[in-house]
Amino acid sequence: IISAVETLVHIGLGIMLCRAFGVIGAAESVLFCVVIFEGCILLPVVYRMLGMPVIVQIGRLIRAHALPVLVAGLVGWELAQWPIGPFVDHHHRLAGMIAVILTALVVVTVYYGILYFTGLAHDERGNVVGRIRSRLPARPTR
Repeated sequence: IISAVETLVHIGLGIMLCRAFGVIGAAESVLFCVVIFEGCILLPVVYRMLGMPVIVQIGRLIRAHALPVLVAGLVGWELAQWPIGPFVDHHHRLAGMIAVILTALVVVTVYYGILYFTGLAHDERGNVVGRIRSRLPARPTR
């Protein structure tokens, strides 16, 4: 029922905001629906169904993600101010798109690099490193 209501609100809000603001309006309608329906309604319902305390889980999410979001957001904002923003404004469209994609990769790398330490326990970090090592090609023996 929650998903059906979310879909209807998303479509209606999307149409109204797209007419008024274009693509930005569409993005805002998605953000609004996700925050309200999935974050504020669906998430607590699912936690209650699973018998998990909502406040404890939200605290764990904040503890794990607050610092990565803050630092990656600041890195992205700073790169957008200089050098990426002026570069995109004064270069060919393809060069600007490549610069934006590379900037996004930097921001995501910063986010996951910090999340590795703030969001994973010691044994979980060991599992991640083990999985990465298992996917790397074997070193030749001498």
